[in-house]
Amino acid sequence: MNKVYGLEALLRWNHPKKGILAPSKFLHLAEQTGELDDIGNIAVEQALELLVDLSQQRLNDVVININVSPRQILNEMTFTIFQRLVEKYRQDASNIAIEIPDFTLYKNNQVFRRNLIKIKTLGFKLAIDISTTDYDVMDLVERFQIDMIKFNKDFFKLEQNYNFRKYLDMIIEFVKKKSLMLVAEGIEDQAMVEMLTLKGVDYGQGYHLTKPMNVVDTTQFLKARKELEK
Repeated sequence: MNKVYGLEALLRWNHPKKGILAPSKFLHLAEQTGELDDIGNIAVEQALELLVDLSQQRLNDVVININVSPRQILNEMTFTIFQRLVEKYRQDASNIAIEIPDFTLYKNNQVFRRNLIKIKTLGFKLAIDISTTDYDVMDLVERFQIDMIKFNKDFFKLEQNYNFRKYLDMIIEFVKKKSLMLVAEGIEDQAMVEMLTLKGVDYGQGYHLTKPMNVVDTTQFLKARKELEK
């Protein structure tokens, strides 16, 4: 887990009176007012802008993960907006992974599936998050052409459970066979890094690896890591 593979975009609201607010403090309001789609579109555009800056510094060999609401995928206009953004910034969409919370709740929705496959044709990677031993995940990978499976941080609370360990081994074997990405979220200490490495989980994210950073600090961080990798 020494090489930087990608980044995850974090959403914060710099409130004029309350300061920096986490998504849990305002996303429900954005959903009620219908502004959640706009927030998702802005996130994708800012990621493409960042890729332009990184490419100019030869630092664009990273994937940026963006959490997008299922509601946005159900919007027929999302594909058109994403297409225009990709054409505007002329960046490889495969450098962006669209990550969708509560993915399994929409797996049988035909509009959701159709729109997601259309977005996939633009080149975007697709990521799903799992927090329980969901045996449908392998079917979802096939049906939706998923590129990345992410273990939610709560997933590892099941570590002492025998069925969990067998499930994890099965997913790791499946991922390697399909040449997919397997990412563990919520890395809290070096012991967890070593456990995952031993099991064959090659990618992880969490505060133990790096704290959240703004764009300027992220660019400097990538430059420093690139020098170390030479």
